[in-house]
Parts: sequence; structure tokens; C-alpha cells
Amino acid sequence: RVTEKLLAAVSQPLTIQRRAITPNISVGISLFPRDGRKSEVLLKNADIALYQAKASGRSTYRVYSREMRAGLEARRKMVDALSAAVANDRIEVAFQPQVSLRDGSHVGFEALARWRHNGTDVPPSDFIAGAEETGLIIDLGWRVMRKSVEMVRNLRRRELLAGTVAVNIAAAQLKQPEFPTMVQQLLDEHGLQPGDLEIELTENILLHKDGNRISEALQTF
Repeated sequence: RVTEKLLAAVSQPLTIQRRAITPNISVGISLFPRDGRKSEVLLKNADIALYQAKASGRSTYRVYSREMRAGLEARRKMVDALSAAVANDRIEVAFQPQVSLRDGSHVGFEALARWRHNGTDVPPSDFIAGAEETGLIIDLGWRVMRKSVEMVRNLRRRELLAGTVAVNIAAAQLKQPEFPTMVQQLLDEHGLQPGDLEIELTENILLHKDGNRISEALQTF
């Protein structure tokens, strides 16, 4: 009951410098003595519950359970394995053809990251989220982009039509000051033109808290 009152109170709209803002809050709860008898244990378990609340869409709360800890440990193992896969270039890229609705002709590809761990395909929604949370997304993103432009170059060397390759870009990449320069260098290295590469952005990037820096990077292109 206390948490629900807190959520309702914090989420009230307010105006700061003529700008309307609706705050939100996520809450993790652990209970004494069920979830621990020492403050450090209770805080750690509350933090695990908070992680689950944020993963559930934020602006909500979760109460700690043992199942949460097991799920968090499994996620940490997955992230460790992903880190090793990225470092050893074991991330594959699938190229999904794109065709024109007007006449059915081939116009390009969309690059899709794929990861197979212990003989099982890991859903992109799982490992991409883990990469974003840990900062691995920057290295992962560059590896996908490099493999994509290499694919276009190799097709053209065989005198095959490649079209434009579309690559998803994360907010963390766009926040790098050197991002536009590195993209241009990558294209130059493979003998491609800027129009050969399409940068795809999700809606969340446009609403990112560092929107101004991201906008500057996009305007550079």
C-alpha cells in the first residue's frame, strides 16, 4: 500500500520552465526477515527486485523472490558468454533481402545479428538487451556494421547487385563523438559510398536523454 501511494504521488505531472514533465519511479522491495536479516542483504535483494521492476516497463514495483535471483544469475552468465563471443568474433550476421513493392526487384539487405551459444540460438531480444545494459552494444554494433559493408563489397567484386545494406545503430554508438568519422573510414576502407549504408534507428533513440548529442551526430551525416 505504501508503494502504490508512492507511485501515485511521484507520477503526478508538473511543469518546470514551461515544460510539462511526468516523472516515474520504479521500486524494488525486500521484506525482513523473510528476505534477509542484515541490511546489506536486504538492500541487495531489493536491488534485484528493482531490476525486475525496470525490466517490466518501469513505473511499477516488484517484491523480491528467490526465482528472481536465479533469473539474474542466468542473465549474468549469458552476458559473460556474450562478452566472450563478441571478443572472439563469434557473432554472426544474417542478411534479410529487401525488395521493392513496386516491381519486386531487389533493393538491398537488412543486417540482423545472430548468436548461437552452446548449440542453441539465443533470441536477439535477449542478447541485444544484455549488450545494451553492459556497454557491449558498441563493440557488437561495429562488428555487425563491418561484416555488413564487407558483404556488400564482396558481392560487388562478383559483379552481383547488393543494393543498400541497413544496419541498426544503438544510442551508445551515436553518442560517440567519433562515430561519423569512423563510419566514413569504414566505407572508404571497403570502397563504398555513403548511400550504400543505411542507418536504422529505433523510436527509443529519438526519445533518449542525450537526444541533443545524438542529433548532432546525425546532422553530421
